[in-house]
Amino acid sequence: GVPIVREDVDRPRRLVRDSDAGVRITGQAGGWDWSVAYLYHYDDRPVAPAQLESGTAGPRLRVSPRYERTHLLGGSGSNAFGDLVVRTEIAWLSDRFLPTRDPADLDGIADASELGSVIGLDWFGFRDSLVSFQVFQSWLLDDRDGLYRDTLDTNLTLLARREFWNERLRLEAIWIHNVNDADGVLRPRVRYELRDDLAIWSGIDVFYGRSRGIFGQFDRSDRWVIGFEWAP
Repeated sequence: GVPIVREDVDRPRRLVRDSDAGVRITGQAGGWDWSVAYLYHYDDRPVAPAQLESGTAGPRLRVSPRYERTHLLGGSGSNAFGDLVVRTEIAWLSDRFLPTRDPADLDGIADASELGSVIGLDWFGFRDSLVSFQVFQSWLLDDRDGLYRDTLDTNLTLLARREFWNERLRLEAIWIHNVNDADGVLRPRVRYELRDDLAIWSGIDVFYGRSRGIFGQFDRSDRWVIGFEWAP
C-alpha cells in the first residue's frame, strides 16, 4: 500500500578486496574420484533488503539490492560400477540471506547457514544412451521465523539422452521437479551436428505448478527455443 523505490544493485567493484578466492584438492582412493574445496565468494544471487521510510509525500519502501559474502566448504566423490556411475556432493555455506515475513525483522532479510547435497546415478546400459537421475537437497541449519522457503527443500531431475548417426544427432529430455511446491519443467530437445564445428538445436520448455513456485510462476509461459553452437 506504499510506493516502492528500487535502487540499482550495489555490485562488488573493487579489484582485490572484492575478488573471490578458493582452493580445491582432488585425488583417488578405492576406485573413487574425490575432491574437497573451499571458496570465499560473493553469492551469485543478490540480497534485496527493504526499509520503510518517511517522505514529504508519505511513507515509502526503499529496496536496496546488494551482494553478500559467504564461505563454502564442500566435497565430492564418484565411482563407476559397471554401466552405473554414482556421484555425490555435499557443501556447507556459512551465510544465506533469505526473505522473511517475520514482522520483527526490520529489513525483511534473515541470515542462515545452509547444508546442500546432491546424489546422482548415471546409467549407460544402452548403446549411445544415458539415463541420469539426481536428488538435490538443501537444509537450513538455523531456526528462523517467517522464512518464505522451507527448512528442507528438495529437487529431482531425470535426464534421458540418445545419440544417432555417429553422434551427429542427439535426442534428449530433462525433467526437473520441486517436491516442496509440486512444480517443475519438462524440456525435450533435439541437436544436429551440421559440421565438426557447427551444430543447431531446438526444444520446448513446458512449465507446470503453482504460481509461488520457481517453475510454476511460468505455468502460462511455455516456450520454444532454438540456437546454434559454433566452435571454430
